[in-house]
Amino acid sequence: MPMYDSFVMGIFFFKYLCVGYIFQNLPGGTFNDVVRILLSIELTLTFPIVIKPATDVMEEILKNVLTVRIKYKIILCKLVNLFLLSVLQKSNH
Repeated sequence: MPMYDSFVMGIFFFKYLCVGYIFQNLPGGTFNDVVRILLSIELTLTFPIVIKPATDVMEEILKNVLTVRIKYKIILCKLVNLFLLSVLQKSNH
């Protein structure tokens, strides 16, 4: 909960001092250019770490949905086969 409190306080106190594009919040200069490059690398490298749990959840949901659909398809195919076999047996007699 303290993280959200600090986020709200930051918005409350610094709303008009922040620019939407995070790199424009840093002033110019050599040191800040290095910070911008390092921040870009950090954001690029941590993106897969952030996205991985979301992909795991989606894969689990899709796996469950697909296995249920496959089970229903197998049951439906078996029922159709039984029906066709009974029809063929009746037609032979």
